[in-house]
Amino acid sequence: MEKRSLKQILVDQKEEIDRIFDREKIIKREKQDYFKPLLNDKLIKVITGVRRSGKSVFSHLSLTGKNYAYVNFDDERIIGVEAKDLNMLLEVLHEIYRDFDFILLDEIQNIVGWELFANRLM
Repeated sequence: MEKRSLKQILVDQKEEIDRIFDREKIIKREKQDYFKPLLNDKLIKVITGVRRSGKSVFSHLSLTGKNYAYVNFDDERIIGVEAKDLNMLLEVLHEIYRDFDFILLDEIQNIVGWELFANRLM
């Protein structure tokens, strides 16, 4: 995938999520207070659950007030992105978000070999 195209997609995703959280009334989740302190260690966090159960919203709410970057791999425009493209994706995230302490990789399981990339980020 071309870097310019990837950047536009990620900018679109950022604008969409910003719009949703600015406009929608988002309800705080039950385990939010329990989860937030867990962000203080450097281990990778994995949120699992059935489809459409609110994992993405839970993740965004948990990162409220933190500097974080966001990628949704469940976007048909980035079909074909492979593990070898994840370094370029990281560069683009730095261009868009500048300084961030966390990366929210939504639906990252769509990328074969993503685990190696995530481990390297630790």
